[in-house]
Amino acid sequence: MMGMSCGLRLEQRLVHKPHTPIRNPEITKEAEGMEGNLDEVLSRGKLSPHDKMLNTEAFLLSKWEAGEQWKNYLDSPLIAHVDAALQLRQNYDAVVGIKEAGIPYAKIFEMVGFPIFDIDYSHQKRNMTEPRMEDEQIKQLRDKQAVLLTDIDFVTGKTLREVTRYLRENGVNVSGAYIGLSRWPGMKSGGFSIGDDTVNFDTFWKGRTFGLSKLIAHLFNLGTFIY
Repeated sequence: MMGMSCGLRLEQRLVHKPHTPIRNPEITKEAEGMEGNLDEVLSRGKLSPHDKMLNTEAFLLSKWEAGEQWKNYLDSPLIAHVDAALQLRQNYDAVVGIKEAGIPYAKIFEMVGFPIFDIDYSHQKRNMTEPRMEDEQIKQLRDKQAVLLTDIDFVTGKTLREVTRYLRENGVNVSGAYIGLSRWPGMKSGGFSIGDDTVNFDTFWKGRTFGLSKLIAHLFNLGTFIY
């Protein structure tokens, strides 16, 4: 009986591993290892719509710096993230990736021409009490009109709040955040816990008049959330 109990607990922890995709996109699985021929994608009559998307996904994976680790970051096709980044060029002029998991998403924005920066903050894994960023990066960001943060997910929202506070106090106009995963453990459960923080997405935004509630950009595209 004790062995069964331990086994079930272990399985539950493995299934609900935080900060990773619950499932990966099928088109990206199919594209893995392919070269991706854009010439054929652009030629009429050579490829079916599915094969056009497949070749485009493969090409983007080969250009993305995190392409070899894509299973750790994607629950939507990379092509959907790139499309979102292209759309956001009209709203933002710089991207800041939150280390470590937010950096691969920032690299997607770099692929479509965004200048990217990085900030270090981890209150859960490394018990950091304050975000850290190089002075030269902060100086460059002060000249930007609208800065977008990138991260993989959020639990209580503390990371996004603290990074936003820190950058704004240093004269950086943070006006949005791009969350890479569309679903993660606890998102639709009132009882699931990551660390000491319990997620309740039904009431997460209610009554908020500061911080994250002002960052919402209201975009939901193929499983990619942008706040």
